[in-house]
Amino acid sequence: PKVPEIKAPEIKTPQIQTPGIKTPPDAPKIEVSREKSPTPSPLGSRRPSLVPSGAGSRRGSLIPPEELGRRPSLIISDE
Repeated sequence: PKVPEIKAPEIKTPQIQTPGIKTPPDAPKIEVSREKSPTPSPLGSRRPSLVPSGAGSRRGSLIPPEELGRRPSLIISDE
């Protein structure tokens, strides 16, 4: 027996037009200024609160100052 050939109907694919890459209009050029930025002095521009103030610089430290010695509660006695 002969099988009749079935031809699929031709499907016309619509032509898809891809939009061309549009070049942006000439953007204004940004000039880069190469001036030297002011170099901050190491201690002059710091806030006074950030400069360590001698004896008060241990504020918040867990290590007691040596002149006070250890607190009695921290000394472990071997009794």
